[in-house]
Amino acid sequence: MAALTSRQLQVLPADVVAALSTAMLPALTDAEVGAFSASQLAVLSSAQLASLRAAQWQALGSADIGAISTKVLAALPSATLASLGTAQVAALSSAQFAAFTPGQLAALGSAQVRTLSADALAALSGTALAGLSAAGMRGLGSAQLNALSSAQWSGFSAAQVGAFSTTQLTALAPDSLGALSATQAAGLTVNQVRALSSAQLAALATDSITALGTDVVAALSTAMLPALTDAE
Repeated sequence: MAALTSRQLQVLPADVVAALSTAMLPALTDAEVGAFSASQLAVLSSAQLASLRAAQWQALGSADIGAISTKVLAALPSATLASLGTAQVAALSSAQFAAFTPGQLAALGSAQVRTLSADALAALSGTALAGLSAAGMRGLGSAQLNALSSAQWSGFSAAQVGAFSTTQLTALAPDSLGALSATQAAGLTVNQVRALSSAQLAALATDSITALGTDVVAALSTAMLPALTDAE
């Protein structure tokens, strides 16, 4: 394989590419892997794709990424997804994202999550979003968060809600905060609640306010109390 040029690699028949071993693929240079056509990548199995090095993955273009079937993507190990560059993640379609398991999504870092399009996010269920790690949660921008449906919000755990930065929370529309359940609201920290506006606090449901930790309530300023009263 090493003696073949990029142009020669591009014309290898699909059955030859499909027969490449998991030992041969990592031995290819990044440029050689990047030279594979979309149709050639489409015949690679999840085991073959999982054998690629991080730098090889990052040599793939958007058309290459788009050629990988949802079935194959769903079988990739989390470590492989973690190696994807932001350009590769941004190239994934909504159908491809919808195929990922919560465990796979947990491998995505903040920079990767930040590249998700509105369509890609919309394709994720609340159950799938429950797989995002704390780093992944912090990668969500205000536009992404405010675009989530109530069903998607319901998938977040209290720990995930507690992972939001104050910058993320203050950028949320009151309706988004109003979608938090009591269980989720229990995950809000002192700093998070103190950063909220009166309108955001007033949007919290009564049971969500009741679920706030005693340390959170004790840290509230007198200026914030009227908003909580309005919410109740």
